[in-house]
Amino acid sequence: MDEKTIFKSTALFLMVLGGCGSPPADENAEDFSVYAALKLTFESPDEAMQTELSRIQSEKGLPQQMQAAEEQLRGADDLTAVFQGGFGSIDEINSLHTRLMRMWPKRDLDFARALPGLNSLLRDQRQPRSLLKDALRSSDSRFRLDFAHGLGTDFQWLKATEVFARMELVQIADAIDRFHPKRGIDPLIMMLRLAHKLDKAPQLIPRLQAVEVRRFALKGVQQLATDPESTEEIRETLLELLNQHLELWPDERKAWKGDRALGMHVYEMVRSGEYLSLLTDDEITVLDARRERFDRALVVTRNIDVDELYYLDTMRQVMEMSAVPFYERNETWNERFTMLDEKRNQPEFPRVAADMMFAAFTTAQQRIARDRSRCDAWRMALQQSLELPVNEAIHQVTGTPLSFDNELGVIRVIGLEPEDRDLNPVLLPAANAPEG
Repeated sequence: MDEKTIFKSTALFLMVLGGCGSPPADENAEDFSVYAALKLTFESPDEAMQTELSRIQSEKGLPQQMQAAEEQLRGADDLTAVFQGGFGSIDEINSLHTRLMRMWPKRDLDFARALPGLNSLLRDQRQPRSLLKDALRSSDSRFRLDFAHGLGTDFQWLKATEVFARMELVQIADAIDRFHPKRGIDPLIMMLRLAHKLDKAPQLIPRLQAVEVRRFALKGVQQLATDPESTEEIRETLLELLNQHLELWPDERKAWKGDRALGMHVYEMVRSGEYLSLLTDDEITVLDARRERFDRALVVTRNIDVDELYYLDTMRQVMEMSAVPFYERNETWNERFTMLDEKRNQPEFPRVAADMMFAAFTTAQQRIARDRSRCDAWRMALQQSLELPVNEAIHQVTGTPLSFDNELGVIRVIGLEPEDRDLNPVLLPAANAPEG
């Protein structure tokens, strides 16, 4: 996406992440920092709002508190700065992304025809990739986030993380094609390390980018485990890497805490009279056709405390339930949002929460849940192929146990969703693989 625009809602953040992995920056992002202090929110006379603000403040969850924690990061340990500058300017990152997508479309992971051109691109980017790898290897490095600018935050550096992950997967394909699968382990480690660093960032948007990076990593696991020259030793290494990665699997609470800070920033904008500026052109057109544009803004402003309290209560609930499997907590959300829809025509309907803040709320949780189940499935497949005890798992979205099909001696893990069919684990027993 080339246009410079303000993202109107967290839902749009998530929709773009599902595509290219990075919302565009806004040229006037500096202006958004004036809302980070939540001045008008703290001036609310509503007692319930003041109680909730005090509770969030005690958690160090206000935008300015979270921003202060991020500002302590400096120098080479700032992965955001490293990835922003690693491939050059944002125009260069966009150009690299476009070239990768043209040579190797995202949903077509067959390298056979694309590999020669991709290898040339890898050679050209050897130095920046080396710098990024050095930064990822540091135990102290992490991604620095911006909690001051809310919807004006520049997340374009996330596109550089996708470019890097795709290049590492190409490196695995090249290792298999020209050398031996064993040489593909190091690029896989880099992808898993990148996913882990994104997981640790206290915001939902990088957490969802970790989902995308990990999908590339699992494609690497698939290629290394199923190549005809793959060995039992390679599968043991892959299993060890997955076990280590899953042991570090983060709780979602931190991601939702950061997302709540973004949401409070949006509510401060609404309190400042910016509600209409947060709507899309289509939404404005509909309101104008009904002659409701300014009436809608007035109603939303009058109802802002009730609206934000509903939002904050829901965010508190999602954080409390962050360790509960999605297939269980989703029942809570279905019930909660069904009741919400029934109140749509009532005067105190929380319109900002319903139409902006929660438009992609369950979708985000579902993507994280599917991510975990893909990892579980591949761990199970590797364990079964090595004749080791299996960590049985339930699919985090469907609630159905992942199971095996060993027809004709081929190990298949059954139970991933149709959207993940390209990553269904299918392995021969390790006994049939060459010796290491």
